[in-house]
Amino acid sequence: MNAALETYRQSSIDTASPGRLIVMLYDGVIASIDKVEAALSTQRPDLATAHSELTRAQAIISELLQTLDMSVGPVAISLASLYEFCHRQLVQANVEKSIEPTRAVRDIFADLRDAWATISGGVDPL
Repeated sequence: MNAALETYRQSSIDTASPGRLIVMLYDGVIASIDKVEAALSTQRPDLATAHSELTRAQAIISELLQTLDMSVGPVAISLASLYEFCHRQLVQANVEKSIEPTRAVRDIFADLRDAWATISGGVDPL
């Protein structure tokens, strides 16, 4: 990645609102899953790319889990359960090198992304 693009990307992160940051993390999970599907859908699957993107998505979900404020109540608890389910699905997909477990995760994160985009304002739904 060239230096100017990296500077722009970092500036976008540094100046984003908390809601926008969550949308960006959700976008990262979705993008990784899309790359996994592309890597595993070829005649000669690219297992290295699939593994790399699955572990990237798992890391993002782990970060989302760690930053939840459980004191806010049922919403945080529900999100934690959802994130844990998604993390397990991605681990399963990585072990099996299968696209199937990733599909539900992508759907969940697309829905969450659209909801956060709506409530944080100014971010287009997918």
